[in-house]
Formats: sequence, C-alpha cells, structure tokens
Amino acid sequence: MKMQTNHSNYGRYGDQRGFTLVELMIALLVSLVIMGGVSSVFISHSRQYSQQDDIAAMQQNLRGILLVMPAEFRVAGCDPRRASVGEILTATETEFAFTADISSHSPSHPNEGDGQVDGNDETIAYRFERAAGQATGVLRRSLKTGGFQPLADNIEKLEFNYILDDNEAGTTAPTAKDLSRGKIRAVQISILARAENPSSTPGFLHAGTFTTGSGKVWGTAGDPVPQDGHRRRLVVTTIQLRNMAY
Repeated sequence: MKMQTNHSNYGRYGDQRGFTLVELMIALLVSLVIMGGVSSVFISHSRQYSQQDDIAAMQQNLRGILLVMPAEFRVAGCDPRRASVGEILTATETEFAFTADISSHSPSHPNEGDGQVDGNDETIAYRFERAAGQATGVLRRSLKTGGFQPLADNIEKLEFNYILDDNEAGTTAPTAKDLSRGKIRAVQISILARAENPSSTPGFLHAGTFTTGSGKVWGTAGDPVPQDGHRRRLVVTTIQLRNMAY
C-alpha cells in the first residue's frame, strides 16, 4: 500500500509564523507612547486636583474666620443694663479681647443680660500666634475658661487695626486711655492666608505685595512675603462695634 506524506500543515492549522523583531519593537514603541500620554494626563489632573484642594482649604479657612469673628466682635462691649461690665480688655496688632453681657442666669430671660460678665461666653479673645522660624501661624480663639483653641491655620500674617472715635485712619496700637474711655468704634481685620502646598503651575509668583487696612504693606524688605510658589489670599474687612458707640 502506498503511503501519502503531508508536507504542509498550512491548510489545517493556518500560518504559524510569529512576529518579527521589528514588529515587536514597533508594537512596544506604540504602547510606550500611549502609556506616556495616559500617564501625563493622569499626573496633570492629579496636580490640578491637589491644587484646587489646597485653594479650597485656604478659602474655607477664610470663610470660617469671616463667619465667626464679625458676629462675635459686634457684641463687644454689650452692656444692656449699663452696669459698666462690657468693655474691651486687650487691643493690639495681633490680639483682641473683650467682654459682653449677653446672657442671664434667669431661665425666663436668658438673653437679656444680668449686669455681669461671668458667663463662659461673655469673655472672648482672639490671638494670632506664629512661632519663630515658621512660615505660617495659627489664629486662636478663647473663652473665659478653656484657654486658646485653634480657629484657623495656615495664616501667614494678621493685623487688627482699630478705628477710634476721633481717628478715621485708625491705629494698630491704641493706648490704655483709649481702652478705658471706650474710644474704639470699629476693628479692621487684615488676614493673609497661604495655601498649604506650592502651586503646581510652573514659575508661579504671587502678587508681590499686600496692603493692610492700616496701610502697611506686607511684602517689602522690612516685612517680607517670600516668593515660594504658594498661593495666597488677602482679606480686609471692617467690623463696626455697635455697642461701643453710646
């Protein structure tokens, strides 16, 4: 019987030849280009997200400050019973403390004042603290008991400027006589907040200088604000001390 030899498996299995080295190198190059593009987009979006998160945190700091401080400053010196108990205790460039007769021990009239300021929420103080060598500091708030607690961090500079009844320009250093006579009518607050991390924008520079309510310029040689790539926001607001005008 005659045996038939099959010299080709092409029709049965198809072409079994593999890729050439050149084809593999081209495929690898295309893959690297695609992965590089995807990685670049991912890194860019991650940086933008991180930057927006930092900006949001900075804005939230300022929003919290501007929500709490004006509401409390406006009751400074509140003395509905004319008991001479509501007064400003401390007024410096970085600290403001005051009393306000805003609560009563009477269950039937809890918000009418009782001629005393012995309640925990009737003595309020704000203080900006920044340790030597630190780029930013902390704004702290204190009640009568409990000591100073942090209210906002990443605050680079803060200034309290006081408008007196006979001085429209204001002063950051009212005298003891100004306090004893109740001459302070308003407080201008200047706050320079800084983002926690440097900007992802290459070569980013901030505005350079920042002018406070008193006219002081932060960012000069004598009071520098470093060009370190961090974004900053300056807020200046004036709060009328309604209870000090009588």
